[in-house]
Amino acid sequence: MARMHINVSGIVKELFERNNIQVHSLDALDADLRQQFAHGKKKALIFFRGTVLQTIISETGNRRLLLPPEVLPAGSKAGEKIIVILPAERDNMRYVLQAFIKNVFIDRVDLQIMDPRYYRRVRPVAKHNILVRNVPPQLLLELQAEKLQLVREMEGLREDEETTVQEEALPPEEGKTKKRKTAAKDVYEDPVQEQRITDLLCEEEGEIAAGYKALLQDSPLSGTLVDFSCGGMSIATKNGDGAELPNGLLYCNFDLSRRDGIGNTISLEVNIFAIVRSHKATAKGHLLSLMFLSRLPEDILLFLE
Repeated sequence: MARMHINVSGIVKELFERNNIQVHSLDALDADLRQQFAHGKKKALIFFRGTVLQTIISETGNRRLLLPPEVLPAGSKAGEKIIVILPAERDNMRYVLQAFIKNVFIDRVDLQIMDPRYYRRVRPVAKHNILVRNVPPQLLLELQAEKLQLVREMEGLREDEETTVQEEALPPEEGKTKKRKTAAKDVYEDPVQEQRITDLLCEEEGEIAAGYKALLQDSPLSGTLVDFSCGGMSIATKNGDGAELPNGLLYCNFDLSRRDGIGNTISLEVNIFAIVRSHKATAKGHLLSLMFLSRLPEDILLFLE
């Protein structure tokens, strides 16, 4: 069983900062502010490998940004995630972009802005029930303050190859029609019949946090999976469930299954943290768009295709 320690404290801080506005391109900025960044009159902040750095940025179109090469530490490589923060003058407002390193050149670093809406999404044919629990504010604060660590345990699934740029966003005109090949391949040689992905919150000593154990005892809300990608999912709730979850951190539980190449049933238990990115009322309940705190491996799509 693989066990990974994932540092998400900085990402969680930025995503839950009240003055932050999540955007997916510089088109969301007013023209004057955009020009100030483009001409180097204002500097951006970037959050990378747990450190906040200040730098000028420039945009090249097609959802690309350029950074000076000296900003990032030596050894930075394609595929690593970066949060770009663009401060505005009014009300301490800040625009936040999520990006990843596309290329590292001698004279520049090329960033690709990410948009979860353009990840390859799967709409399952079968009905999948999702249980969600609202993470208490105190537990969220401890995660932001790095008093707790996010630990992901995986059994039976493989991590994606680092050489594959997993986070690249498809252009809008392609995102709904073009299918991306997954990095994962179905492996028929003695597959693990019962697979699992579980996010845990642990103390510094590695012990499972008491607050996490208490969270598991809370009564969950129930929803139905609408669509799914390795970066997030949409779920539908009914009978008013979900109205109290507009901007929260959730713990999600669901089970999937599939047949392997020789007809054996393989089950997958998933227990992961996700942030509510958008929330709207529908005629039957609520529709929640969720972003996972840490991206799931491509192998999981085999259970939904």
